[in-house]
Amino acid sequence: MKTVSDFLAHVEASLGASPSAINPDRFVRFGRRKSCWAYLFSDMRGGAFGDWRTGVNGTWSAIDRWAMSALERANFEQQAQRAARERHAQQLRQWQINADQIARLQAQLVPVVSGDPVALYLANRGMPDSWRIRPALWVHPGLDYWQDGRCIGRWPAMVAAIQSLAGKVLALHRTYLTDTGHKAPVECPKKLTGACDHLLGAAIQLEPPRDGVLGVAEGIETAIAAASGSGIPTWSTYCANALASFQWPAQIQTLVIYADADDAGRVAAERLRRRASQAGVQALVMEPSVEGTDWADVIYEKRWAS
Repeated sequence: MKTVSDFLAHVEASLGASPSAINPDRFVRFGRRKSCWAYLFSDMRGGAFGDWRTGVNGTWSAIDRWAMSALERANFEQQAQRAARERHAQQLRQWQINADQIARLQAQLVPVVSGDPVALYLANRGMPDSWRIRPALWVHPGLDYWQDGRCIGRWPAMVAAIQSLAGKVLALHRTYLTDTGHKAPVECPKKLTGACDHLLGAAIQLEPPRDGVLGVAEGIETAIAAASGSGIPTWSTYCANALASFQWPAQIQTLVIYADADDAGRVAAERLRRRASQAGVQALVMEPSVEGTDWADVIYEKRWAS
């Protein structure tokens, strides 16, 4: 029979992370953003797991399903249903906590103006002066930075809303900055708040699509660079995994995918291209010619070389 360590190994293979330890009949949250969860059934012969952020979930059994008796199958299903109900209740509670935190943070934001840390940051990244600051970007004048459970300082931040296609704000993307418009000297200057719903398919909608055409890129800076260089409205998905699962608006006929020139970027772009093509959307992948760069790097080099 399989063991609890087999359950943890299965969770690791499915989610890319697993808890260091687990007790039966108790939910465990884990992962860098604590969005992953695992639940070992009381008889320790089965379990459930998932990720609230992505909506991925599954079950595991210590006994091969085909070898279960009818009673064992019924017991397994009963425990799985119990875990699903508790998981859903916990998810709703956490989403409400996150929604309240998002609302409090949004109330502290101010518009971007010339000379503030966000405007200076975009200029330092090579964004052309003609690029108009989009309403999707905001400034937080002084945001606490937490690391390992303690606040280690406060910095200005560029804040952007990650939204569903329906326009619901699901989370906030924060880029911690210095007053002079450089990334703050912290371990991870880019962070997401906790989400208040599934993030699958969501994006930072920097500007509306135009004439059925939309661009999409990973980072905010890359999306701005692509839009300023091509004239195509471009959204940011904030990371490669989110690019692969991006959901475009229904009216889009052409999707331009501005891929990062690295393995993760190419894989994500190709996955999105295939999905869009299968749905009847014309999908084009644009990639910088220099390995390890993105379109923000291209714009930066062109601006300072001219």
